[in-house]
Formats: sequence, C-alpha cells, structure tokens
Amino acid sequence: MIWRSDNMANEPLEIQDLTIVSKPRFRPQKALIHRVTTSFSQGRITGLVGESGSGKTMLMKAVMQLLPQGVFQSEGRISWQGQELKPGAPLPFSMIFQDPLSSLNPLRTVAYHLNEVIERFYDLDQASRQELMLTYLDKVGIANGRQVLGLYPHELSGGMIQRIMICLALLKKPQILIADEPTTALDVTIQAQILEILRQLNQEEGLTIVFVSHDLAVIRDLCQEVKVMYDGKIVEEAPAAHLFDHPAHPYTQELIRSVPAGHHKERLHEMQPVHLSQADKAQSQLRVLSDQHKVLGGVDTWSNA
Repeated sequence: MIWRSDNMANEPLEIQDLTIVSKPRFRPQKALIHRVTTSFSQGRITGLVGESGSGKTMLMKAVMQLLPQGVFQSEGRISWQGQELKPGAPLPFSMIFQDPLSSLNPLRTVAYHLNEVIERFYDLDQASRQELMLTYLDKVGIANGRQVLGLYPHELSGGMIQRIMICLALLKKPQILIADEPTTALDVTIQAQILEILRQLNQEEGLTIVFVSHDLAVIRDLCQEVKVMYDGKIVEEAPAAHLFDHPAHPYTQELIRSVPAGHHKERLHEMQPVHLSQADKAQSQLRVLSDQHKVLGGVDTWSNA
C-alpha cells in the first residue's frame, strides 16, 4: 500500500476549537467557522455534508492552509499524528475541487502538469517519469495514457479532466485526499465512474478520503462516516447507516426529509429553518448519544420567519 508507512501512528487528523473569521476592510469581523472540534479516521471515507454556505469547504481549506484573502484562523489548532500543523509546513494531504478545469493551465499538456508534480516529489529520469505517469493514469481509469499525455485541457471531457486532477493529487502520495464536490458538474454516468475510483482507492490502497458534498444520496452510497455542517458548525456526526436511519439533530432530520423518495407526483419537502444559538456556536464538544454518534445540543425552537 503506497498510502501508509509502517511506522505511521493510528492517530487521525484532529481539529480542535477551530474558529475561522472573515475581516473585510471597513466592515466588522464575522465568524465563518465556530469552535469546531472533530477528527477524521484513517482508512475511512468520511462525508462532510451540508447546504451551500454551511462552512464545509471553508473548513477543508483551513486544513489545506488555503484560506482566501481576508479570512484567517483566529483560534484553535489542526493536528496530524499528534503534531500541530504549522503554517507553510509540508502537508500530508491533497485536495481536488469542483471545477477542475480552472486548476489546469490551458496552454500546457497533461504531461506537463503531471511532470510538475513529479519533479517536486520524485527524483527520476525521463523514462521513469513517463512510466510513473502511465501507472497513475491507469489507476484513475485512463487506459490510453500515452495518447492523453499529449492532450491539452480543452481536448478533454469533464470526467477526463477530473480524473487528471485525481491523478495529480495522488502523485503527491497523500495520507488524506480531500474531494470537494468533485462530481457536481458531471453527468450521472461519469459521476458514478469517479465515485467508483474513489471507492477503489479506499478499499484497495487504504487511502483516507474526506468527501465534501451537498448530495445526500452520494454521501449515503460512498461514505462510512458522516459529519453534518450547518451555519459554520458541525451539528452531528455518526456512522453513515446510523445517521441516515436515526438522525438526531433537527437540521439533519430536515436535510434527510428533503431528499426526494421518487414517488409519483411527490412534492418537494420545504426545509424549515433552524437557528443555532450563540451558546450552540460556543460549544466545542458535541453531546455523545452513543459510542460513535454525537450531536450538537441545545437547539433553539424552530421558526418559520
């Protein structure tokens, strides 16, 4: 297995009391992530789910030290194998994004992009580099690798580009792969193929994956564990099967009710808003319901306002 060294500790990626704030010029500071404490198990696929604006992508950008300008970490720590990750230090993670085309130089071939990563992380001659490229392209389902190496981004389909992005991420040999809405812009058939690639990487290589999505059907099918985010806070986390069968937080319950059941003339469920109190946002630890099921307590009453 290329993802784990023999002496690697079993400690997960840990986030403790993390607060992320936005401080625009001439405007008050605003908290985007509120005292989040959680961890991600090694060797598992963990789903991070929530509606747009819930903070799930911002949380992962904080892990990757990719916070946008004007956004910074005001409190808390992010640790890997018990050691706090320092700014600018090499990270054992890779991330793939929703819009892969924007990450590629349109004037450069696939081989150029792959070679950039190989030059940084490997010491190989030209022949060995090309062999490594072909090996990793095959790993992500690209059988005609020699032909693809000479193509430019505009000559590739959306699904092929996302495969290239996964390949680029894997060449770094990450301990965790963060996939941020990687299939949203793809049709259903290609989406299924990309999800199968991720599943195989987890099952066959032991790669730990954090899968960020608003698509509950995909989360339920792919992930072993799920964390639900709302309003900059993780409100519930549990094994996937248990969370979907026994959702405890009102927001999780509404989120699951909003998934169409496929009945004839079914009306879409209108989610009722829930307000997280300041006391909720100030809580660092979730309330333990069972060994692996935790939920944010003290939810305010529902409001239709």
